[in-house]
Amino acid sequence: MDETRTIHLYNFGDTKLLVFDIDLHASAAPITFGDTKEGSFGIRINDSIRAQKGKGKLENADGKVGELAVWGQVSPWCDYSGPIDGKTVGLAILDDPSNRYPACWHSRGYGLMAANPFGRAKSGFPAMLGKKELVKLPKGEHLKLRYGLLIHPGDAQGGKVGDYFKQFVKLKG
Repeated sequence: MDETRTIHLYNFGDTKLLVFDIDLHASAAPITFGDTKEGSFGIRINDSIRAQKGKGKLENADGKVGELAVWGQVSPWCDYSGPIDGKTVGLAILDDPSNRYPACWHSRGYGLMAANPFGRAKSGFPAMLGKKELVKLPKGEHLKLRYGLLIHPGDAQGGKVGDYFKQFVKLKG
């Protein structure tokens, strides 16, 4: 498989947005993506804002808060925020609605947050119960994925993650 990744950086003052345009090309052989809860597009969070042993908070676009509420769910974005040096800051991953396979969130209290479009029933994601058909890419075909990484002040509400998500969707190319 060949991957082409283009990264765009947008500066909104205190808020920064990195947009990742990812093109996966099954150039040599057909590809089948495994059914696992592990990764696709993920980040690790600073220890001081982890939800476990830290003062951090996980929140998704549906207003669900905490690992148990967001893990394995489909949502347009997921945010991890908390205090660093006396200021609340956050990181959000944004899942473009044009992605062929919406991401489930492998977001954990120990500081992991990942958008995973490949997990199915075996992954354990509650949103994928009963879904067994794996993501397959025939030889010669492309799978395009687009994610945003939003670095913002405040928590999800104070950082206006929902508003920035709308801007992200409009920014193409």
